[in-house]
Amino acid sequence: MKDDFLNIKEQQVLYEIKEYLGRISVDANVVESSAEVPMNMILAMTADQVSVNIMYVPLPEDHFTEIRLLQFYSLITMNAEAGRKQELVVLLNELNNQSPVGTFVLSGKGELGFKYIFPVSRFEMPQEDSFQETFSLYLNCLMGLRNVVLHVNSSELSIHDALKDIMTD
Repeated sequence: MKDDFLNIKEQQVLYEIKEYLGRISVDANVVESSAEVPMNMILAMTADQVSVNIMYVPLPEDHFTEIRLLQFYSLITMNAEAGRKQELVVLLNELNNQSPVGTFVLSGKGELGFKYIFPVSRFEMPQEDSFQETFSLYLNCLMGLRNVVLHVNSSELSIHDALKDIMTD
């Protein structure tokens, strides 16, 4: 189990971030760690019904004394089509080369997602304006590119046409 002080500090920061999100009209709930949920996290839902999980990524505390890593993660779809995985890997690689922040990922379980991990001060509260701008940039990157991933996954768009479209944008 996490050190109690660190756990309480993490929860305090997440509750503050929840307030930051509320001021930009994003509904959010803090889920505190428990036996069922091993980590504290925020479950955020935008007005466009886009879900974003926000949590700290575990780091070895004896190596990193001044920073922590904060992650945004959105599930795009739970099921990458088995016959499309190679094409999706090619597409995600190209999208990752073009996205200013964040990474499209294909898990071993076949889930397609989008994540962004960035360093924050270990003991200071994130600044509201910079957090909100980072969150907005994350959403813009996700929303601008997720439909092409979904359309290639569902075979509505060929990989050739998808690559042609994103290379000319």
